[in-house]
Amino acid sequence: MMNDALMQTFAEVERLFYACEAGDNLKRAEAILADLVKTTNDPTVLARVYAELAQAQSWHYEYAPKGERLAIALRGMKLAKRALEYDGDGLEANAWAATLMGYHGLEMGILSALFYLSKVKQHAERALQLDEQYHSAMPHQILGDLHRLTPPAPMGFLDRKLALEHLLRARELAPACPQAKVRLAELYISLRKPALAREQLALLLEQAIDERGPAYAAKYQEKGRELLRKIG
Repeated sequence: MMNDALMQTFAEVERLFYACEAGDNLKRAEAILADLVKTTNDPTVLARVYAELAQAQSWHYEYAPKGERLAIALRGMKLAKRALEYDGDGLEANAWAATLMGYHGLEMGILSALFYLSKVKQHAERALQLDEQYHSAMPHQILGDLHRLTPPAPMGFLDRKLALEHLLRARELAPACPQAKVRLAELYISLRKPALAREQLALLLEQAIDERGPAYAAKYQEKGRELLRKIG
């Protein structure tokens, strides 16, 4: 059980992540976490710290140029695995392990990452059991991607019906999340339902995105316009 001071520290880290484009907020969050590593030997705390350090890499990944993303995803995946070593059943450890493994798989190419797709699924499903609403319904979003982007069984987990169930649930739980709208629109495009895709993209382009900062908002709204051009 973490004390109030630790909970406040982690809340501050999350606040800095939420506004990660402002000033040096991302570096400040990482510095707070690095200090915690030096001052505790509590496995539960260390699991949370390493999971949050993995989250920091996910935000570096979000903004990095293409050529740098593989190294960032690998670094984040290693941090998430450290978190799992301290607490293999923790929400944050499982959620960020699934995320960073997924990013690494995208950078390597799905066929190169087939050997740990089952791990992504395992960690995302455990995070889902613990808190389906965590970080804008991230467990549902990860599982939605797993079921829409990977090959069919036995190599992967392609199942667009399951993907739709997860991504619709993510939209329900996190109505303001731009990523959830983009993922659902992409799935509708693959299902040849352009009208439904346009509906999600219209909502994306109409909303004011206040998380992370203007670059994050511009990225997802440009992605929405790109998908609309793809639909025609």
